[in-house]
Order: sequence, then structure tokens, then C-alpha cells
Amino acid sequence: MAVVNVNGISGINSITAQSNALDFYNSAGDTLSIGANLTGNVTGNATGLSGTPNITVNQINASGVITATSFSGSGANLTGIAATTDVRTNSLVVSGVSTVTDLRVGTAVTANSNGIQVGAGKSVRIFGSTSGFSDIIASSAAGASELLLPNTSGTLDRLNRAGNVLQVVSTSKTSSATEIAAISSTSFTTGGFSTNITPTSASSKIFLQFNGISYNTGGTQYRFFAFFKNSTNVSGNLVLLTGSDYTTTCLSFLDSPASTSALTYSVGIAGYAASGTHYLIQSGTLTIMEIAA
Repeated sequence: MAVVNVNGISGINSITAQSNALDFYNSAGDTLSIGANLTGNVTGNATGLSGTPNITVNQINASGVITATSFSGSGANLTGIAATTDVRTNSLVVSGVSTVTDLRVGTAVTANSNGIQVGAGKSVRIFGSTSGFSDIIASSAAGASELLLPNTSGTLDRLNRAGNVLQVVSTSKTSSATEIAAISSTSFTTGGFSTNITPTSASSKIFLQFNGISYNTGGTQYRFFAFFKNSTNVSGNLVLLTGSDYTTTCLSFLDSPASTSALTYSVGIAGYAASGTHYLIQSGTLTIMEIAA
């Protein structure tokens, strides 16, 4: 090691020659080492550095742009971020509270004081404990709508779960006038009680239920009842009644139409023999329910 005492370099008291560097010392004890590594306190303009030197400094004051492959170290005293336009990072881990006006994910998701908003045609996806997930998709109809969750324990059921009632239609009459007359032993007469339903799914079942009053004239006579779909008997002869008195008639049937077109269901009445007149009184209710399959 060689030490050179100099008086002609302003601010430098001595220079020490190392094996691969020169150490410059000032009166305050600061050291500037020039060689494979550049260390110490540097003030003024440092130009002409080349190669891959390691520079260790306590402070960098820069008025322009500092570009590097990577930056490392503590960010505890990092300031001035609020004055920048964008802060970009591949990963952001926040252990405390971070307050922002808008938090955006691409162009699809925005979180702010109004809530979490997703773009048109996008969905909110909730993942389960395994590979399952559920999507919440807004209605395509205009206007606002609400999704209200129950505030008690239980499971939020989906509309199309098997066994759920999807829709109910019915028709009722209370007049005492006769509505349907049948005198043939082989032909049904319909039209007194009928209503329409349009299934929401081709796999749905249609449950039919009728409660009404019937009677016949001409003494003791048999009479049949059946459900019709678009003028076709779909149930066969459901009830066989006898006697001439007024009788309460109850019918039920489960149909599988395999259709999403409008369907007309009605109640038909027929006589066992071609004698007497059979009536389905205009008093009763026909109820039709679509059941999810």
C-alpha cells in the first residue's frame, strides 16, 4: 500500500494506492475510492463512468429520470409518489390501509365509493372452496334491478332447481250456468275450463289440477273426465263417476310437453253411454304449474 500526500488537489489531503483502486481522503475523513468499485460520498457531477461499477451512496438528488433494471431496498421513506401520473408494478403487496379514489382492473372493473362496477357483458365471479364458482350477471333489460340476499341462515336457491315451481296460471268460474254438455260415449267435449301457459324450459313438467262440480240428467249415468292439451287427450280417462246428483270432481295430472311454445290445457267430459246429458258446471278452478325438472 502506498500513501501519497498531496497539496495541489483542492479538498484532497491524501491518496492511497490499493491493489485495484485509488482512495482519495479529505479533511473530514470522507473517502472516494476509484477502481473496480466506486464508494464514498460523491458531490458535483460524476461523468465518464463505464463498465459495471458498483456505486454506494447515501443520497441521490436527480432532476431528470433515473432508469435501472431493478430497484431494491426499503420504501419506508419513499415520498413524492402522489405527484406522479402512474405508478406501475407487477406486484403490489399492502400490509396496511391503502386509500385510493378509484381502483381499476383493466377496463372491466372499477371499485370506488359507489361500489364495485363491472363493464357491460362482464360478470362478478364468486369461487368456491374447490373448482366450482358462481357468476352474477346483470340483466340485459334497461333500468336498475336489485339482488337481495336473505339475512337469515340457509342456502340461496336457484330458480331452475328440480322441483321448483317456475310459474302458476289458473282460471276460475263461479256461474251456476251449465258450461259443457256431452252425450257421446266416445267423444269428449271441452272448452268450459281452459287456460294457456308457455313453459320456460323444454325439460319442465306441467302439473294440472282441477276442482269443480258435475252432474248428469236422464237417471244414473257414468261420465268420464280427462285433461286435454291443444285439443289432444294427454291424461286418458281420469275419473269415472256415476249418478245423477251434483258431484265434486277433483282431477290432477303431470304432463311432459317437451316444448317452450304456448300450450292450451282444458278439462273434458264425456258420457259412458249415449243417453242423458252430462254437464260440467261452470263453477270450479283449473290450475296449471310449471315444475323445473
